[in-house]
Amino acid sequence: MVPQPPDVTETILEALHTLGYPPAAVKASTQLQDDLGIDSLETVELSAIVCQRLGLPPRVSADVRDVRTVADLAARIRPLLHEGRGDTESSP
Repeated sequence: MVPQPPDVTETILEALHTLGYPPAAVKASTQLQDDLGIDSLETVELSAIVCQRLGLPPRVSADVRDVRTVADLAARIRPLLHEGRGDTESSP
C-alpha cells in the first residue's frame, strides 16, 4: 500500500500553532497578513518551516508571491510534494 501524502494545510496549521497562533483563530481561509499580521518575510519563513516538516530539502520553498491565505500557501506547497521537486529550488 502506498503511504498517503501529508496533509499540507494541516501541516501549515500545526506550524502556525507552534509559532503561537491560537488554534481557534487559524483555519484554511485565514488571511495571513490581515488576520494574523504575518508579513511577506514571515510568510517565506513559514513556507520554509512547512517544507522542512514535509521532508522537502532545505533549499526548497514555495513561491509565496500573492499568497494571502493558509489555503493559498498550501496550494503553492502541494505541487512541490506531488512533482517530486526535492532537488529544484523555487523562487521565494
